[in-house]
Amino acid sequence: IHDKKIASDIETVKKLSQKMLKNYKGKLNTKLNEAMQTLIEIDEITSKIFAYFYLMSSRDADNQQIKKQMSKASEDLSKYLSTLSFFDIELTKLSKQDYYKQLTSSDLLKKHKPYFDKIRANAKHFLDEKVETIVSKLSPFTSNEWDDMLDEEETKLSFKLGRKTYNLSEILHISNTSHKSKLRQKALTEINKVLATSGYENLRTRALNVVMGEKNLFDEERGFKHILD
Repeated sequence: IHDKKIASDIETVKKLSQKMLKNYKGKLNTKLNEAMQTLIEIDEITSKIFAYFYLMSSRDADNQQIKKQMSKASEDLSKYLSTLSFFDIELTKLSKQDYYKQLTSSDLLKKHKPYFDKIRANAKHFLDEKVETIVSKLSPFTSNEWDDMLDEEETKLSFKLGRKTYNLSEILHISNTSHKSKLRQKALTEINKVLATSGYENLRTRALNVVMGEKNLFDEERGFKHILD
């Protein structure tokens, strides 16, 4: 977690994001290929950073230093990545002529055509660029925080069957797949008892309310009429 490459990679994302703004904002009608190359580079670096932190966290779920570093990295990255909100919005506004002209001249763009077409098809659901930027900046502080907290709380749960102790995933597996009906019954009884007495059940309920409230708000603002939109 003290690897200097993390800070170096975040700085690279910052510079590449600045490059996107300077060189490609307002110019996607002719520079979509170059912008996409830079966007892919940014995505590869950010994916590597988060994959590293998730791996470290899964190995040591109670390590507060890892959580702190991961949170800081997420905040920094969201600040830089939020400046790229223009890309999707501008892509939806490209004329068919400019769009297809660039597609036919680039193998990279041809490869990503389904991705582009999906964005363009959802043009009516995008908010103003300033609003999209704010939403992106807020992402580390929204319902995702509840997910992270619940993952941490889940690691603290323990369930006993006979002389053995299990985590939640293990005992759920027993309750769902065991060929012994009495063992499945005991597993379910233990699950209900622990979830009720630990307070975890209440936390899950509150988290679900937050997630659903957030989703309903954004769905309404973006004009989604159906769950599949």
